[in-house]
Amino acid sequence: MGILLSNYISLSLALAAIAGVIVVILAQVRNNREQLKLLEILKQSRAEPTLKDETVALDTVTVEQLEALEETWQSRFDAALQRIHFLTERCEEFEKQLAGLQGAVQEVADQDPESRFYQRAAKLVQQGASIEEIMEACELPRAEAELVVSLYGKS
Repeated sequence: MGILLSNYISLSLALAAIAGVIVVILAQVRNNREQLKLLEILKQSRAEPTLKDETVALDTVTVEQLEALEETWQSRFDAALQRIHFLTERCEEFEKQLAGLQGAVQEVADQDPESRFYQRAAKLVQQGASIEEIMEACELPRAEAELVVSLYGKS
């Protein structure tokens, strides 16, 4: 039993050592890759012309890039402006429709003799009239006048 345990411990230590070696190898490979990337960046920076040597060419490229960027933003601005005009027109159409509907609702309300009393009562409530004044002016029973006051009164 003791021999089996010592073999097990030896095997465990060997496996741990192998795992440690693998970790070190992976770290070294990763480090080498990063070093290669840095060398590539360094080579590219050395191969590129200096700013003093290529001032005119860089200015031309920059101006071209700025002009392209300006064209892109101008087209986006124009598209947004068109969308705003379209939405403004739609809002104006909706406002006209709403005004027409409000007029139709008012006509229906004016034709209904009973609703005239309630509309007048609502206006009186907004002007601060008492329940008794509303009952007298609109010929409404107390319960209905109280209901109008509770609906249209200042909260």
